[in-house]
Amino acid sequence: MKINLNWKVFLLLPLIGITVWSFSTSTKAGFANLAISLKSLGQISGILGITLFSTDLILSARFKFLERYLKGLDKIYRYHHLIGGISFILLLFHPLLLALNYSFTDTKLALSLFLISKDLSINMGIISLSTMIIILVLTFFLKEKIAYQNWKLSHKLLGVIFLLGFFHSITAIPNTEKIIPLKIYILVIGSLGIFSYLYGSVFKKWLIKKTICHIASLRWLKENVLEIELFCQENHFNFIPGQFIFISFKNKDTGFEEHPFSITSGDSEKTLKIAVKKTGDYTSKLGYLKIGDKAEIEGPYGHFYSNQKKDEIWIAGGIGIAPFVSKMRSFKGSSENKIILFYSVKDKDDLVFEDEIKKAGYLNKNFESKIHFSKENGRLTAQLVKDFVKDLNDKNIFICGPVKMIEDFENSFLKIGVRKEQIFSEKFQF
Repeated sequence: MKINLNWKVFLLLPLIGITVWSFSTSTKAGFANLAISLKSLGQISGILGITLFSTDLILSARFKFLERYLKGLDKIYRYHHLIGGISFILLLFHPLLLALNYSFTDTKLALSLFLISKDLSINMGIISLSTMIIILVLTFFLKEKIAYQNWKLSHKLLGVIFLLGFFHSITAIPNTEKIIPLKIYILVIGSLGIFSYLYGSVFKKWLIKKTICHIASLRWLKENVLEIELFCQENHFNFIPGQFIFISFKNKDTGFEEHPFSITSGDSEKTLKIAVKKTGDYTSKLGYLKIGDKAEIEGPYGHFYSNQKKDEIWIAGGIGIAPFVSKMRSFKGSSENKIILFYSVKDKDDLVFEDEIKKAGYLNKNFESKIHFSKENGRLTAQLVKDFVKDLNDKNIFICGPVKMIEDFENSFLKIGVRKEQIFSEKFQF
């Protein structure tokens, strides 16, 4: 995974930690022999592990300034997943390496790192790591087999786990003058993690702005596709076409959990609209919604747009047409740039928003659409797009649909010479 320049800022945190550690001990003495080297590596893995754990909590808090800086919440979540895995591995090796070090001189002491005892600091470390193992097993291997809400609740426990690990880190470091800078570093990085957890989970209800809306209408576009229109307390919900929101419906039959959906309304409409396709347990329950039901909205989020005046190619797969509908409904006339929409669906039965696409063509003379039926014509590919458009140079390409489809298009476009900065996409897997 290529790291964007913005993300390199986060590499400074573990780098600072290792630098502070190196000043707290003699690097040469820290690797004098195998036993001491194991101890040093155990300390380093612990410092890096708690640093990345804190970074993970910062990323999961949905800070708006981070979303803007890192160009998209989907990218934040992908790195959140990656950093969480690396943090877990480092924290797992922390006691293992220290135990190997102690095994050279005291086997009983080595085993004590894995057994509950009278040492509160070690106990906190054992409980923290054990609980983390259970939760990450659920996250990486069993997420598809447990209810989303139960998985999300278990994920929220990561903050409590961090608190225990943070306590272990602070109390395990001796109070010697040479170690004080390292202790200060752990205090600062730990405080940032705790603050982020409290902000994003515990006090989210009061600290993160929610827009209160009510369902104004429910329009079934197909048997499995529903467009929900919402009237919000604010007369106009400000967003940029292409963005999405997190929404929680206050209906006991659907559950109160929060999910992201792309906005389908135009930017000048007084109501807010989203389109939902039945694809899982939660979306299948949305048929229970009723007009008048309350909804809480967080956002908008996303960077699925460009302020450049370049020609654009839009590629939509299935319900991935949603953010493009918002863009089409926001046309005020003919655009300065040319836009071509490639909309791929299995067959006519899966086609939604056909009238909106036709209307957009009448309103914007620089807009053109191509509907592709994959059952009849095979899969839509980057090469087919290039063959139709001819020249992809200096054009921005927007792709929305299933994650696998997006990744296939991205890889194919890069292979035929499209620059990475020309491609815009947002990938979510909830």
